[in-house]
Amino acid sequence: MIFLLILIPIIIGSSSYQDHVRDTYLYFSQVTKEKPVKKKNNKTELLKEGLSIIPGWNKEKYSKIKVEKSNPYEVEPIRKGTDFSKVIEEVGHPMKLQISDEFYREVFHATWNSPFDDGNGICVRITYDKETNRVVEKEISID
Repeated sequence: MIFLLILIPIIIGSSSYQDHVRDTYLYFSQVTKEKPVKKKNNKTELLKEGLSIIPGWNKEKYSKIKVEKSNPYEVEPIRKGTDFSKVIEEVGHPMKLQISDEFYREVFHATWNSPFDDGNGICVRITYDKETNRVVEKEISID
């Protein structure tokens, strides 16, 4: 009986000591472990870097174009898009221009392509509202 009275506290104490050692080890292994560095180069960022192959375009010009942000419950847009005539001044006329009806307005899709015919070029597409002449969408894609 005395043996059990001595043995039970030793067992309980050693298991809590083992838990403490394990928790300490896990803590220090997480603190000292080097975290991998995430690269910010997603597909759009990589495409922006290659924009200079399209005559008149570069990353800065593309980034400067603001897209109109609208709230369907408000008459005025939250943020006005860049006037399309300013885009033309910056980069020149598009290679292709198509009109389309989208929801409640007519829009134009202006497209600029890289001069390569091998199917590996870059394409910039700017959509602007026919009535307001403001940019409502912009995108870069692989041609």
